[in-house]
Amino acid sequence: NMKTLRYIVLFLLCVPAMFTKAQELTNAQERYMKLDVLYLMEDYSLYSNLVLDDDRLEFLNLFADTSVQIYNDLLGISAAATLPVSEYAEKLLEVGGGSSSISIMNISHEDSYYLNGLWYMDVTFNKRLYYMIDCDLQFSSEEYYNADHILTAQISWNPENRQCKIIEETGVKIDITDDGTVFIATCDGEMSKKAKAMVLAIAVD
Repeated sequence: NMKTLRYIVLFLLCVPAMFTKAQELTNAQERYMKLDVLYLMEDYSLYSNLVLDDDRLEFLNLFADTSVQIYNDLLGISAAATLPVSEYAEKLLEVGGGSSSISIMNISHEDSYYLNGLWYMDVTFNKRLYYMIDCDLQFSSEEYYNADHILTAQISWNPENRQCKIIEETGVKIDITDDGTVFIATCDGEMSKKAKAMVLAIAVD
């Protein structure tokens, strides 16, 4: 009958609003998410030194699981564009022997978005990697490529327990010639745009 039909129509009209409300962060949640992402990036820099095996475990714990693919910035160690984070940590520990160091700078983020019960944020940052090999030769990404790596990490955040995890890390390789020409090498068109914008911002500054 018409009365039942009206109730059904009203219910259907309310459903989108209910879902929209469920997919909005409160101001407090948004602050917590940004804070937790910042803490995650600080831990990324801290535990990636891999001085102890416990550091390796803490580093791996920053990721959703050990199969997460991350950008391969290990100079001359592997030709692969990306590596599972477990393999990356093993190789860095092997070549670094506890002498590796990673610095994270110029952190910026995109707007957060909701998917399947979790919130996500893309974080772009500069990464500077150092490590020492057996013959006391220090490798530096800044000196080797004449620039820092520009990476983007896709990070998930659970508002229920504030758990923050890296689920993907992509990057670009930047070369700067003696005459100041900048070359950006990547298979990811979106990363290329982000890298270009960051380089231009640094050049303007």
